Amino acid sequence: MHYLIDGYNLMHAKGLLSPRLRPAALRRNRQQFLDAVVEALGPFAATRTTVVFDAAHPPAGRPDVSHYKGIRVIYAVGDESADARIEAILADYPTPKGLTVISSDRRVRQAALRRKAKVIDSDSFWTAALAGPPSPTPSPDPPQPERPQSLSPRETQHWLDIFADADQPARSQELPGDRGAWAPSDAELARIAREVDAEDVEW
Repeated sequence: MHYLIDGYNLMHAKGLLSPRLRPAALRRNRQQFLDAVVEALGPFAATRTTVVFDAAHPPAGRPDVSHYKGIRVIYAVGDESADARIEAILADYPTPKGLTVISSDRRVRQAALRRKAKVIDSDSFWTAALAGPPSPTPSPDPPQPERPQSLSPRETQHWLDIFADADQPARSQELPGDRGAWAPSDAELARIAREVDAEDVEW
């Protein structure tokens, strides 16, 4: 999105323009105004912004087109007014639907609407700037797991009785009559197998 701003019109809406201002005070207010525009739009959008001023009181020694903190500043020297320069910019702009014109001047607003550009009146622009970006909506806290209910003393004793022997080493179960029975070693089993084989051969 690019912005095309009717400079003195927006300055007037901010209360920075008065017919009784001396040239030095006007220059100070104009710089204060441009600082406020940069703050309102942000540094990135400022580089995509053009502000057009009437050329009745351009800064001495400055060119018709200059840059201030990324903003392109135009003084409508050679035009009847800033309105005429804005109309010329709108007529030549290749993609006017991507352009936002900020002004409360009827002539400027009608020229923008004819080119299908977006229009914001000056008061609304400053109101939005003062409001700042919307506060992020806090995310709801994640649901907490339900705490298990504690056991009653009777239930606790019941489970303690069941698992009382769980930490004792397991005892091998013996069949009746096996207590004290002889268990041959591997060497003895091999010897018996040889003797049985020898008996088979002799038989």
